[in-house]
Amino acid sequence: MKKQGYNPTQCSACLHQCNEECPAFDVCAKRILIVGGITKLKAHYRKLVEKKGAIFEYHDGYMNGGTRGLEGRVRRSDVVLCPVSCNSHTACLCLKRLCLKHKKPVRMISSASLSAISKALIGQQPVLN
Repeated sequence: MKKQGYNPTQCSACLHQCNEECPAFDVCAKRILIVGGITKLKAHYRKLVEKKGAIFEYHDGYMNGGTRGLEGRVRRSDVVLCPVSCNSHTACLCLKRLCLKHKKPVRMISSASLSAISKALIGQQPVLN
C-alpha cells in the first residue's frame, strides 16, 4: 500500500530499494509523529524525517485544547517520537495511553536535539519507558 505523500526518491539511505539491510528500514515509507520538541526546530525535524524516506507529522505537545488533535495524529502515524525534556509529565502519560489504545509504537527519548531525533529514527537512541 502506497503511503500518501511518500516519495521513495527521498530515502537517501536505501536509494529506493528499502529492505531489512537499509539503515532506515524501520522508518522508510512510514508516517513519523514527533510530539513536543523545540518548535523552532520543526523544519529541521521535517528534513531529518523526510531524508529517511518517511512522512513527517508534528504536534507541539500542548494539551490545552484537549486530546482530540493529538489522538487523530497518533491514529494516522506509524511511529511516535516523544522527547520528554520538552513535554509535561501529563502530556507524556496521555501520549503513552493514546499509543497503547491505538497500538502505535512510541519512543520516549531523553532529548529534543536533532542528534537524538536522528538516532531515534534509526533505533540507536536509548528508549525511555
